[in-house]
Amino acid sequence: MHHTLQDLYNEMVAMKTDLEEHLNNNDLSPHVKQLAEEELLDLIATIEKIESGGYGFCEETGYPIPGELLLFQPTVRSLSEVKTLMKFFRKPVFPL
Repeated sequence: MHHTLQDLYNEMVAMKTDLEEHLNNNDLSPHVKQLAEEELLDLIATIEKIESGGYGFCEETGYPIPGELLLFQPTVRSLSEVKTLMKFFRKPVFPL
């Protein structure tokens, strides 16, 4: 694994362990528990992709996902998900 990818992998594994601990301790509200369970599934999928060599490729098309987006959101799975994320990055027309 590339050094940066190894660092990401280690971080994902640590986050997975932390989420599992919180979920097992039942110290989360129902809403937060649901979000944590969804995040855990994303982390597991990302870890498996890194281990299998499929990390960074769209699950729908097989095309590479831009590296800068993976740095920002390492659990992104598809280019269509990237398009959804990009909507949140747009600069507002009328700043606050």
